[in-house]
Amino acid sequence: MSKKARTILFFILTVIFLIITPIILFYSEGYRVDFKTGKIIETGGLYIKTSPGEATVLINDKKEEKTSGFSKSLFIQNFLPKTYNIKISKEGYLPWEKNIEIVEKKVSEIDIILFKETYIKTLINSNLLSLNQVKNSFLIQKEEGFFYYNPENNKEELITDSNDWNDFQIIENNLLLENGKKYFLFDNDSIEEIENLNQINFKKDHLNNLYYQIDKTLYKNKEVIKTDIDFYEINNNTLYYFKDGFLYRDDAKLSNLKFEISGKNYSLLFIYNKIFLNENNENLFILENNEFKKILSLNNYFECSEWDGKILFNTGNEIWAYFSKETYYPEFTKENTLKLIARFQNSIKDLSFINDKYYLFVKDNELLISEFDYRDKINIFTIANNLENPKVFFNYDNKNIYIFEENSLYLISKIIP
Repeated sequence: MSKKARTILFFILTVIFLIITPIILFYSEGYRVDFKTGKIIETGGLYIKTSPGEATVLINDKKEEKTSGFSKSLFIQNFLPKTYNIKISKEGYLPWEKNIEIVEKKVSEIDIILFKETYIKTLINSNLLSLNQVKNSFLIQKEEGFFYYNPENNKEELITDSNDWNDFQIIENNLLLENGKKYFLFDNDSIEEIENLNQINFKKDHLNNLYYQIDKTLYKNKEVIKTDIDFYEINNNTLYYFKDGFLYRDDAKLSNLKFEISGKNYSLLFIYNKIFLNENNENLFILENNEFKKILSLNNYFECSEWDGKILFNTGNEIWAYFSKETYYPEFTKENTLKLIARFQNSIKDLSFINDKYYLFVKDNELLISEFDYRDKINIFTIANNLENPKVFFNYDNKNIYIFEENSLYLISKIIP
């Protein structure tokens, strides 16, 4: 090859190098050309975590990946900014699907639990007249009387062998039984008799002080401590009460704008450093800037569940989420934000968070678990069906679900890892 030819070749290769190198660097940094608009855009990423791992991931029904068996995760880069259909499956588990938007220079996250196709429901106690949860145990009533029942060791501890009571109430893990106008408070060591009361409105603090209200007079351990109050509540050993339309904590006034108390039932809720006021299961108010502001109509039904500042409210056939603080999953949400999460044709009950991303509820005699991820459609999974007017409880410590139906108590163990 002549010197001139070598020079020309060198020049051509240099030009090619100078052209291709920036393109390669440009591509490696995540930049792409959108040929539809002619603009240069940056790509995004997708992080997927599944429990269990080794789950199959389909992207737009084409690209197939698997989450790791060790880290249970998968990270994919260089997605053009648009919406992708993501399907996740594993043999023996219910499938998951959602349309996820990928945004420039950001990583979209999917963090899910795969629920089994079938769960075993095991009978653990029967012939029950009533059942109420007391922390991680239950107060059960049988023909033989009232018992504390610990499902962990299947042990029943007799409280009283009498069933001749007009009503009963659980206050701070103690049983209060009513017989006429006499009340009998059962704790682990003693039975205390309280006479001549015309209503059950008892509460206890963590120091075992007993509070009750007769008309507008509030008693603590049978001593009068407040008069002319509308109603009261105990939270963290602190007394809160309404008087003349204002809320007080001990003797400190918390609300500045008068709230008209009518002849309805009112209760205070203390959730993640917020104070809510439930008006007769009709309206829900929150205390902000020293005044109560309405946030929800309750439709004569109310349940709530809280996890790390996220509060779910069940108003019968709707689930609302109140964000008490900033959250970043499933998307960034400012604090003090209220969102409608789900609406159903039929009523639901027994709403309860099971972790920060999932909650359970009962609808149409089915036990369902729903994800909290409201991007696109919400995935809802059937855990048990054909239930007969069930009452469902979730144990946060052992991750078990307990179902009370037809005078029997059943167990579904380890619903989540």
